[in-house]
Amino acid sequence: MISRRFILGATLASMATPLVHACAKKGGHGSIKGYAHTIGFLGQRHAEGLKLWQNGTFNNPSLLSSLNLATGEILQTALPLERGHSVVPLADGRLVCIPQNGDKAIVVNANHTNPTTLKAGDGLAFGGHGWEDTQNGTLLLPLMVSPARSVKDSGTLRLYDTKTLDIIHERTSGGIHPHEITTLKSGERLAITHYGDVRQIGREGPFHFSPASPCLSIYKRQTLKNIAHYNQDNLNGVLTHLCLAPDGDIITVSNQYLPFNSGDEASVLGAVEKFTTLHGRAPSALTQPLVEENRLALIQPVRKTNPQTGKTILLADGDHGFSRSQSVCTHIGSGRVFATFSFSNSLFILNKDGSYSRQSAQPYGIHNLRGVAALEETPYLLLTDRHKGIAVINATTLELHSTFDVALYGSAHITIS
Repeated sequence: MISRRFILGATLASMATPLVHACAKKGGHGSIKGYAHTIGFLGQRHAEGLKLWQNGTFNNPSLLSSLNLATGEILQTALPLERGHSVVPLADGRLVCIPQNGDKAIVVNANHTNPTTLKAGDGLAFGGHGWEDTQNGTLLLPLMVSPARSVKDSGTLRLYDTKTLDIIHERTSGGIHPHEITTLKSGERLAITHYGDVRQIGREGPFHFSPASPCLSIYKRQTLKNIAHYNQDNLNGVLTHLCLAPDGDIITVSNQYLPFNSGDEASVLGAVEKFTTLHGRAPSALTQPLVEENRLALIQPVRKTNPQTGKTILLADGDHGFSRSQSVCTHIGSGRVFATFSFSNSLFILNKDGSYSRQSAQPYGIHNLRGVAALEETPYLLLTDRHKGIAVINATTLELHSTFDVALYGSAHITIS
């Protein structure tokens, strides 16, 4: 065990941050290199996050993890960031740590030191993901009105100078809660998902989200000028994550829930009854991830949209057994698109010929599948559990290459540098 001491600015007490060696199995690390980054919103469950919580420095810290894929060493640091959601690794090694609906983001060096805070501003919140334009030296972060109360509460797209982290440009996104960003094939346009969720105080229905025009939006990369909004008006839910498929179309996933109180039998039965009415069958067993979130996930299709025309087709539609989507990515070498579904603990696989298949995460030692990322220029794919475990699998054969036995503290996504 190697200990190093980091100081995260005046707001944090000094704290020892260990480098832990994660256990590798079945094949070791050998052929894989790079760093995998996650940020968990349950940082108080880590010893250093617990200190922040107990001494009153920060009530709900997040836990940043950076795993060396070649050696298995992991650096973990508690940050004064609420609801940590994703990490954007910058080309110079810094890490942008972004919350899910939080008033600040934090940028740290590769060794998790020298934090810089980015403030959302009055009435705004960072929405979840970001994108670095290395050609122009900028960082794009989406912001949402928090809470959005009508379709007029458009989000904001904000550009930062990567070196100085100064704001250099921003403009309206034209939709509610812009969330994840990807470039299109030409490299000159961006696609962004919009949740399209409004807060209906006093008019809440049985669903967790109140969708109001969830959409996939297209922008010019250089100016952020909006080119198109492709509304998903038939979606009872929010449009969340996306990736660019090998053929140039955009793959998106969505979520909608029936909330319940797990300690209230009537509440649980009411949600189950509503689910059964909507889908014609009862939901599967109340698994630990489902009870942990206190909500049933409705069956949602995976969507494929042509970014030039907006034509959308539904994949895995109907009673397909995929429940509670989270992350999406493309593995170029295999020509496949992958999406994770945590309540069903399964991997959705879109093949080159347009067919799809399902793979359980259980054989990989994962019980609550969340993150997925492609190891570029290798045959491999990374999968993460919400709480503990990272698996490396072959994207073509789906065989397990190795696992890392490491706690992740409520992580939703994984990124690689």
